[in-house]
Amino acid sequence: MAWWNTSNDCLDSIVGGYNLFHTYRKYFSEHIGNAYTYLLAPNNFMAMLEIIKGLQDLDVGLQWLTNYDFDYHPPWAIPYFLKNYAGAEITWKTICGAWVKDDFEGRFWTISIIDRMRQIMWNEPFDITCAAR
Repeated sequence: MAWWNTSNDCLDSIVGGYNLFHTYRKYFSEHIGNAYTYLLAPNNFMAMLEIIKGLQDLDVGLQWLTNYDFDYHPPWAIPYFLKNYAGAEITWKTICGAWVKDDFEGRFWTISIIDRMRQIMWNEPFDITCAAR
């Protein structure tokens, strides 16, 4: 069963994790600023409490950033995306599909390369198996 059914689902989750990390990083900075204020007061107990709260927010932010340690997703979203969605196999179907999708843009260069490959193959031995296709 795929946790992220499409590459967009997975990317949305990764981007959401970055956004949440940014939010929790701000919370961390606020707690550290408060701790500094308490140290100047001086109120060491409140300063330590703010540092602990800041570290807790930083921990939560890092969990969101890596999409790790959550029951509803497999760990490590970026490697999951790279393994399952990046670098799709290039086949004749994907090439032809790309041509049709882009109104045959780039066909001149593609056909030129194919013609050059034909020139190179012209002097190769004839293969009945290949020709029968």
